[in-house]
Amino acid sequence: SQAEVNEKRVEFLKKYLYDGLPLEDGRLTVGAHLREWLASRDGIRPSTAACYRVAIEKHLIPELGHVKLAKLAPRDVRAALIRLKDKPATKRGTKKLSPRTIQLARSVLRAAIEQAVKDGDLARNVVALVESPRVEREPVTPLTPEQVETFLEGVEGDPLEALYVVAFSTGLRQGELLGLRWQDIDFEAREIRVIQARLRGGRVGTAEKPGSKEGLFGPPKSRSSRRAVTMPDMAAMALWRHQATHREKKKIAGDDWREYG
Repeated sequence: SQAEVNEKRVEFLKKYLYDGLPLEDGRLTVGAHLREWLASRDGIRPSTAACYRVAIEKHLIPELGHVKLAKLAPRDVRAALIRLKDKPATKRGTKKLSPRTIQLARSVLRAAIEQAVKDGDLARNVVALVESPRVEREPVTPLTPEQVETFLEGVEGDPLEALYVVAFSTGLRQGELLGLRWQDIDFEAREIRVIQARLRGGRVGTAEKPGSKEGLFGPPKSRSSRRAVTMPDMAAMALWRHQATHREKKKIAGDDWREYG
């Protein structure tokens, strides 16, 4: 009717002329937007980028990739999340995707759509209107002191004994432990300075710098993760022994030794 046409005209003028939104590109799909969004993420950790890529390529694009971005509705997102609940975690397995995996997929989709809103491509974030699945966290059962003692007795003399001792006595994260350098250890002050971490998804070397450690290490998980941790006596003794073995290996290797700290 004439009234409906006039209503659409007013809506068009408000959105695209007065509010400054660009004209919708009806050809852009959710899948194409997700890939563009991921490619534009600068400064995120390799492990984070890898998680995002799995969520996009394995879960979001198969479910929503064909949908036009401008036409994406809350019902589309809700239906996709319901289908993901019944999706097997592996091709041959009967185990379903975990609620945490589905929650991550929704978070990635929400962040990507939010970017489209900020860019003016969409008027609202429809993903924010869909509830996130509940995540039931598995209870953590730490080792008892007796079990720790038995374990450390069993690894005595192992090349990685110092790693295990420092892990148990300081509580550092795995990436922080693997990123420790001798320069980060202060035997006199009995401190371990957490300055870098081993990155999951990092690559050893590049085409331009084969054999280099570029991309393998980076800053800790958060700003508060950069810290000094007290080094207990058992950790100090394990590191002293490890350092002595380290120097002996260096002496034996001679010119073939490659020092990475």
